[in-house]
Formats: sequence, structure tokens, C-alpha cells
Amino acid sequence: MGNPSAHRIETVAQLQALLGEPNPMTPKKLFSALDDAAIDFIRRSPFLVLATADAQGNEDASPKGDGPGFVAVEDANTLLIPERQRQSPDVQSQEHPGQSAGWNYFSCARH
Repeated sequence: MGNPSAHRIETVAQLQALLGEPNPMTPKKLFSALDDAAIDFIRRSPFLVLATADAQGNEDASPKGDGPGFVAVEDANTLLIPERQRQSPDVQSQEHPGQSAGWNYFSCARH
């Protein structure tokens, strides 16, 4: 199977050498805080996927949903995502220990 580390990308420079420069629109999609349009979208969204990774790189993605507005926007940097009771409480307590990174994907039907 060969040496897997020979194919490992460890720096941004290595990735750029492989893929080239990103599309000029890509950096415009990255925000350090939520803008008014994002806050409005989140307030209307009935569904999200919360993805996390721990310091060892173990990843997890958890779908969450309820009525529109179930996620509260406290401010441009803080989302309040309710935790719901699950069928397997032992998994719930182990889901995000030592979390070092997190991502959210929201979905909302068009009106």
C-alpha cells in the first residue's frame, strides 16, 4: 500500500501547490462573526448539523432540529443550541469531551 505519510498534506503551502489558489469568492464566504443575513437565516432555520473534532482529530456530526428559531443567537459570536434528550443517554455524555473545533451547517426552506 505504500507509505501513507508520503501523501500527507501538512501545510497550507502544500495544499495550494496541489490545488492552486482558491476561487476569489471563497474568502468572501469566511466570517469571523455572524452578519445580519446569517443571524436572520439561523433564526428561521429548523435544522442544523453540529460537527465537532477533538484534539486527536476524531470527528462527529450530530443532526439537530426543532421549530424555526430553536437555536438562539445571543450575539454575533455566540449561538445557543439546546440539547435534547436522546434514546441513548450514555452517548450524550461522551459526545463532545475535549472538543477543540466545531462547525455548524444550517438549512432552511425557501419561502
